[in-house]
Amino acid sequence: MIPPLLVVLTFLVSTALNVLYWYHDQEPNPYLDGILFGVLAAAWVKLDSQKRNVYFPTDWVLFFAIIYYPIYVFQTRGWKGVYTLLIMIDLFSSFSALEYWTESLIYISVFDGDISELSP
Repeated sequence: MIPPLLVVLTFLVSTALNVLYWYHDQEPNPYLDGILFGVLAAAWVKLDSQKRNVYFPTDWVLFFAIIYYPIYVFQTRGWKGVYTLLIMIDLFSSFSALEYWTESLIYISVFDGDISELSP
């Protein structure tokens, strides 16, 4: 299992960087969440493969998380791995919604919802 601290840290870094992009009037990096997902998946595969005594190249998961994370899950768990994949998809979706809500809350508290304050 992924340590909860790592999951929370991933969420906080993603949210903080997106808020900083937004605050400096730039679009957030569209690849940021994908990179953080890759790091989170690689860390999970590293910890899980050590626990199960299965060798799986963690660096491949880091660079190709969309492909190799499901391969690892099916290799180690079979069809029961679908639950693990659904949990990861749900976690990623929940973090995206929570991140959007947090950024909206910060926007409303800083600018009082008045978009004219964005321009100097």
